[in-house]
Amino acid sequence: MNKKKYPQRTNEHITETKSLRILLNVLPDDWLFRETTGQDYGIDGFIEICDFTDMQGKLLAVQLKGSQDIKANKRGYLTKGNIKKSTFSYWENYNIPIVLLNIPLKFIKIYPSSLFHNFLTIVIFIIIVFFNYNI
Repeated sequence: MNKKKYPQRTNEHITETKSLRILLNVLPDDWLFRETTGQDYGIDGFIEICDFTDMQGKLLAVQLKGSQDIKANKRGYLTKGNIKKSTFSYWENYNIPIVLLNIPLKFIKIYPSSLFHNFLTIVIFIIIVFFNYNI
């Protein structure tokens, strides 16, 4: 019997899809997420922040990572591997703030999405203040 082979959807791809769906679900309704197409080189998309109904071109670049759980290294920092040093160099030259979001799928199952929404809002606020980004 000649069994056909098909492309496989990996767990990594499924996790990426789930993390994007969660991000889209928790962003404020008047904000936009613009996904990059093709080769992204460390930027998966852009969040465009709307000021009430005014679209003023206020952007945050987003690198989205999904994982099953949050892990901390020996120093207590939350970690998500596989980000190349060259990607960090690339980010240093970006003209807009970059938000690295690691969405832990296990955490989302335990806590309501409103809690994650509040967390995401705080993270974005900290990035805005840290980079003195005028929003």
